[in-house]
Amino acid sequence: MISCIVLCTGCLEKKPHIDYEKVGTVAVEYMNSKYNQDFELLSCKPSRDFGIENQESYAMAKVSLNDDEYFVRLCRSEDNKSDWKVYHDDYMNTIANPFFRENMDNILHNELDIKEFTSYIGTFSAGYDSGFPILDENDTLKEIADSNAINMMYCIYMPESSHYEGIDENIEKALDSYFPHGIVQVNIEVYSDDCYRRCKEESVKYDEEALFSYGFRINSKPYQK
Repeated sequence: MISCIVLCTGCLEKKPHIDYEKVGTVAVEYMNSKYNQDFELLSCKPSRDFGIENQESYAMAKVSLNDDEYFVRLCRSEDNKSDWKVYHDDYMNTIANPFFRENMDNILHNELDIKEFTSYIGTFSAGYDSGFPILDENDTLKEIADSNAINMMYCIYMPESSHYEGIDENIEKALDSYFPHGIVQVNIEVYSDDCYRRCKEESVKYDEEALFSYGFRINSKPYQK
């Protein structure tokens, strides 16, 4: 009897429904048009984003390019519920993350004279929204960060010989003027010189061998178009 009740209850539950064909078409057309590439659709499914229970309003498509996979997140249009629009894709990370890393590393090298360190850029949740521009060699960090809300993690790995008291305050002061919108979470991990050198030479991940680590945030006002 209990098994029957459970089974019947499951049958009565409203299952998410999306137009898979339309979602897939919108996702691929958006990616091909924005990046001038030939993406292929792998799959589509409902998506529960922003903690919202109504999975009929959000969808996620998986696409591929040169054997690499990327996600495209979509939501129903507010004007026409039968239409879908893209609000985020993680292919942009392959373009924007190296741009930010190079520019921020240069600030630490040139303005703070921190010679020895490596870094990694990560993005929070959805990363860059659909309005984030395609970057080229003429773009500057100041211009891009002035015009877009940037939410990212900047992880810095350094040997003990490069670390000094107050380095976090200097980094925060140096980067703050470049990021007027959004939040940049800076994490610093310090290793013994021998461990740092070994990890760098062997191209292995830095791990719990860190002597100490800490983080701080560069907080700014929300960006409003």
